[in-house]
Amino acid sequence: MDRLTASAINVTARPVWLTSTLAFLVAAVATELYGLVARGAGIPMAAGNPGGDVATPITVGMFAMATVLVGIVATIFAAVVARYARNPAGFYLRTAVVLAAERERSNRR
Repeated sequence: MDRLTASAINVTARPVWLTSTLAFLVAAVATELYGLVARGAGIPMAAGNPGGDVATPITVGMFAMATVLVGIVATIFAAVVARYARNPAGFYLRTAVVLAAERERSNRR
């Protein structure tokens, strides 16, 4: 069996912003299609504010819009981390663990 080495792989590096933008645009289309399929199956789509009493309907395009907005923030974060962090993967991992732990802690309240 041949051993695969890093020098044997031809990888084209793309800018973080481009890769991230393409990823969140694909995600926006996928989430919107998921919502359309759910609507077609008769699943009611409504959401409200946490702790609120009234839910408002989720209209066509809202899944995609939310995905794009979060994708823009995530792209800016990824570009800043890639530019300024000494170890971007380690920084991202530590940030993700802290945020997940904080979310878990806030869900227990």
